[in-house]
Amino acid sequence: MREVQSAPSPAQASPSPRHRDPVLGAGPAGLAALILALLCLALPARAADPRYSWETLDTPHFEVHYHQGGYPLALKLARLAEEAHRRLTPLLDHRPEQRCQIVLIDASDYANGSATPVYYNLITANAAPPSPRSTLSEFDDWVWELISHEYTHILHLDTVKGLPQVVDQLFGKLWIPNGGQPTWFIEGLAVLSESRLSAGGRLRSSLEELQARALAAEGRFPSIDQISNATLQWPRGGLPYLLGGRFLAFVEERYGAGALRDLSHDFGGRAIPFSLNLSAERVLGRSWIDLWADYAAQEETAARASLEALREAGETRVEQLTALGESTRSPRFSRDGRQVYYTHAGPDRRPELRVSPLGPCCSAGPKPARPTPAGDVRLREAEGDPSLAVAPDGALVYSRPQVFQQFETVEDLYRLDPRTGSETRLTRGLRASEPDVGPDGAIAFVQRLPGGRTAIALLEPGAELPRTLYEDALGPVASPRFSPSGNAVVFVRHAEAWNLALAPREGGQVLALTSGRALDRDPSFSPGGGWVLFSSDREGETGGSGGSFDAWALRLADRRLVRLTRAAGGALEPALSPDGTQLVFLTTGAGGTDLARVPIDAAALSVALWAAPAAAPIESTPAEPPAGPPAGRPPATPARSDELFPSRPYQPLATLGPRWWLPYLAGDAAGAVAGVLTSGSDAVGRYDWAAAAFWGIDGHQPGWDLRFTSHTLYPDLTVYSSRDLVSPPGLPDATERQVQLGASATFPFSAWERALSLGVGFGAVRYASNQAPDGVHPADGTATIASLQLSYSDARRYPRSISPEEGQQLQLSLFVADPALGGDFAFRQLTGALTRYLALPFSWSGRPLHHALALRLAGGVARGVQSERHLFTLGGFASTDWTRALVNPQTAQVRTLRGYQRSAFSGEAYLLTTLEYRLPIADLERGPWTLPIYFRRLHGALFADAGDAFTLRQHDFSLHASAGGELRTELVLGWSFVTDLRLGCARGLSRGPEAILDCYGALGGIF
Repeated sequence: MREVQSAPSPAQASPSPRHRDPVLGAGPAGLAALILALLCLALPARAADPRYSWETLDTPHFEVHYHQGGYPLALKLARLAEEAHRRLTPLLDHRPEQRCQIVLIDASDYANGSATPVYYNLITANAAPPSPRSTLSEFDDWVWELISHEYTHILHLDTVKGLPQVVDQLFGKLWIPNGGQPTWFIEGLAVLSESRLSAGGRLRSSLEELQARALAAEGRFPSIDQISNATLQWPRGGLPYLLGGRFLAFVEERYGAGALRDLSHDFGGRAIPFSLNLSAERVLGRSWIDLWADYAAQEETAARASLEALREAGETRVEQLTALGESTRSPRFSRDGRQVYYTHAGPDRRPELRVSPLGPCCSAGPKPARPTPAGDVRLREAEGDPSLAVAPDGALVYSRPQVFQQFETVEDLYRLDPRTGSETRLTRGLRASEPDVGPDGAIAFVQRLPGGRTAIALLEPGAELPRTLYEDALGPVASPRFSPSGNAVVFVRHAEAWNLALAPREGGQVLALTSGRALDRDPSFSPGGGWVLFSSDREGETGGSGGSFDAWALRLADRRLVRLTRAAGGALEPALSPDGTQLVFLTTGAGGTDLARVPIDAAALSVALWAAPAAAPIESTPAEPPAGPPAGRPPATPARSDELFPSRPYQPLATLGPRWWLPYLAGDAAGAVAGVLTSGSDAVGRYDWAAAAFWGIDGHQPGWDLRFTSHTLYPDLTVYSSRDLVSPPGLPDATERQVQLGASATFPFSAWERALSLGVGFGAVRYASNQAPDGVHPADGTATIASLQLSYSDARRYPRSISPEEGQQLQLSLFVADPALGGDFAFRQLTGALTRYLALPFSWSGRPLHHALALRLAGGVARGVQSERHLFTLGGFASTDWTRALVNPQTAQVRTLRGYQRSAFSGEAYLLTTLEYRLPIADLERGPWTLPIYFRRLHGALFADAGDAFTLRQHDFSLHASAGGELRTELVLGWSFVTDLRLGCARGLSRGPEAILDCYGALGGIF
């Protein structure tokens, strides 16, 4: 529930399903498994390295679980968690009945956290601190910001009253009324807490202020239906964090701090779902719809006033070079100053390294008509959110994430020759980012160390391992840049805020260049080395946050500051040209960040290297700000250093046991069944299990479905057993008892760009006739089955895509039964599907239009005894039921031959191909107020299917084709689940009664 500071996670292949005899239908056990899958949506996915050895710190209100290298950070986290409990429980007027579980894991280089109250209260926290380029960069202590944010979620969501509380006391913690609120309220409340209880927080972030002001000033402030759902508008998933806290701060200022507490308690006791506005009207006297209108008007008024004040103070007019938006970063001049390299992560394609030519500087004016200027080209894809540097020989050194040893997502360094396109990996598993290259080829970078520590490290020419230049025990460090001579490195470090520091390359005392609450970031040297450029949110002589970022310069000789810009969109990551005549930086707009530049007039300063733009006033102020915290900021929150908590080996059984149960009704081959189901998972994710037991009301037969998975080894190991009453294939009036027992192992082989999963299994199925009215029944006996399943995917879709549009997916399954394995039957079954996605080269004003082709080829063959159990059927549109569509919106029916009667063709083998041309039609971006349904996009597809099910021995293959189209609406359900509502018609093109005009509707199921 906390914003990730970087790019999306690596590609994930679909996990291998439980290995069962493929002839089985979906009986009561299958329904129970589906219900379990739906409930598991509430839990964060965890796949911890099985080599971790876990320990637990016990505090009065928490159990903090950590692995090797994490004790110092875990102890600090435990101390601050108790402080959060002391300070937050009175504010929200709620005390959890049980201790909260906190899992501290150091397997990613990205700051993040999550919280859930389902089953039991659980917080998962990454050990990585935020970088100064992140929206999380405004903090006095990043651990305090994390725990105050996540524990607010726990207290808010754990507040359950009235009928929901009675239900939870009976069945377990499943009904979480406050979880049925839009993300802007859930995350906004936590953002408000992190800011009210510290000297930092996102409500004080000048970066957030820049983005919110741009949305309001440019007329793109979202409506309440857009902020309530997964909108396409930048910053998409970041909008609830950006505006939710600001909105609730507006409500708190109008109604008092107790109003949010009262809203949490009122909604936490409501049995009627989605009654958000009824709750607001009861507590506040006005609906959220009306309040949002007031808040949006206030933001727009404030934005206009801010821009007017900026013009009066002397706005710097800038030339905007790009109009890509989203995340444009890391501008770096080429050695000759004729080009600027940069990175871009946007909604239309993979993150990339780009280079743009630079003409004469500079002509301030409107935004460019095209996303990039003429001659701007992509050099290569660069995953994640990379930062880059230019080496003396013109090569680029950049960082990008990669999956390391299957369980860690860390950054490493790569080298790219822009002339040839050749790439070399420089580090492996080093957790290296933000590189810079010195004049002799040495690389300075940020290295993340165990337990949330960071260091400035140097990789000297010819050295195999880096050496640590500087590590600060009090806070993180970032952004190293070499001096022109290469004998010093400037960087930023965090104490109460991010400040500049200078370290001699050969060791010695580190020199503090700035101090105070202003956020100083993005340092670099002037060409002569006498000045340090940086961006800062300092405002004049206050030393505090000015609600914006501008370019500043610090003269090393006397620590004097010069303000270089006063720009409406700020000036982030400033880079000075080698000749000192122009400054390139990032400007912020409603659509994200872009490259911009201003001229530098060397005659404007007494030191004739370069100066501020002639259009902007030059201010000279001391680097040291006035003593004391800026107005409006509380003092920083210190962690008590004298509290020690006992540590013990982690005990998974404490949280693995059943915490909930549910009754359910379903049906089997004989009629109705009634059962109960439950499951469990320990806090750190080493084990999970699920169980369902039921009784046939009509069939008078017991049944069960049991599964246990261990994640303590590589691979994951699963054992399962089930008993169902089913109808044998082709005999709807007969019933059969099927009992299964087996085990499987799943091996992941993943990288950032692709995912591969291999599963092997062995099990037995016992078939026993239960009732055969006509006297005909398949033979009883036991099938012992070995299985092999392979899943691969490097398919990609982007925020503006309507479906995957690059790459491919492959699924293969092989099942073998043989008496040599101990059973009574022999058969083989092989099935597979290959899908290829192709983006079509249609664009408008330089932006892809996201038309795509999707080609799917699927087939299967089964041979052996009991052939009636292994027949394939084709024909008709087999609609995906809505619950499965929610669990996996991309689930597709493998054997769908549209335009023909249901199951028109059958045989022991089948072949099916589908070609779809997919095209966007319109962005809708509308929903009914704050209700959990949102119409995001309208798109369509024209398709052709062709295939047949046949018998090999009879050589009766005959291709049957069809054509049709679908109109699809991309829906957001429950504020965050994205799926597609499909309305389509298909016409069979073969002659014969099987060919029909088939019209259908479905939810999800697009392959």
